[in-house]
Amino acid sequence: MKKIIHHIHASFSLKVFFVSLLFIVTISLFFVVFFTYKLSVSLKGKLIDEGYLLTRLLSHNSRIGVFIEDDHFVKNAVNGVIKEPVVISAALFNDGGDLIIEKSKNNEKEAPLPDPRELKKIFAELIKRGRSLYIEKTDTIEFWEPMFSDKQFLTFSFDEIDLVGVSMVTVTKEILYEKRKQLILNSTLITCMFLSLGFIMTYLSVKRITRPIMQLTETVKEYGSGLLPKALPVHRKDEIGQLAAAFNEMVSTLNDKEKERKKLEDHTIKT
Repeated sequence: MKKIIHHIHASFSLKVFFVSLLFIVTISLFFVVFFTYKLSVSLKGKLIDEGYLLTRLLSHNSRIGVFIEDDHFVKNAVNGVIKEPVVISAALFNDGGDLIIEKSKNNEKEAPLPDPRELKKIFAELIKRGRSLYIEKTDTIEFWEPMFSDKQFLTFSFDEIDLVGVSMVTVTKEILYEKRKQLILNSTLITCMFLSLGFIMTYLSVKRITRPIMQLTETVKEYGSGLLPKALPVHRKDEIGQLAAAFNEMVSTLNDKEKERKKLEDHTIKT
């Protein structure tokens, strides 16, 4: 490991390559986390909206049945909601908090209902709010919707509204988890493709940047060993291209001086 770090410190091209690659990885991970979070929030919001809609639908379809205590009527309303893929259970309560009906999908084990004290708090909160609420748990979300008598449309005060009953719909978060897993998988695949493309582009860019420097280094080594330096090809106008052009001017000057020196030596020998 120390040898690798030492090799990186000793190589300019490797430094540029790893810094560029680290920047690409950091930006990629940031966008993956950001978009995954935003899409997860969006998926959860859609699940909550669907839960509210189903609970209100159950309240609307079962309000009369709860009021007249018609078992057949409320069963049809509950059966209609329980067919939805996200719903795992549904229940109806009368205005006193007594359970009228509860049904779970595919005869699965019923989720535990709130104890009387908690149920009383939920009823009080529903009356106070005058609208639905949801309670999020580890793997499920419970939606509660109050059912009021028609007086709510004839008064502006909730104190004069009669509570007929309460509907509850429990939806599973399993679908949310599955979509989130698929989202993370797709994001990971896209990130890997992006990183692979970034790796190749970074490698080619670093190689293009450092090639003139490497050529310059080799030419200087040749001159140090006693050989005449050769001019470098100049194909760019940036700082590296300007460095190569300046080096070529120096090479041209050295070659001219070397020719003059040889001429002077030849002339001295002849005389």
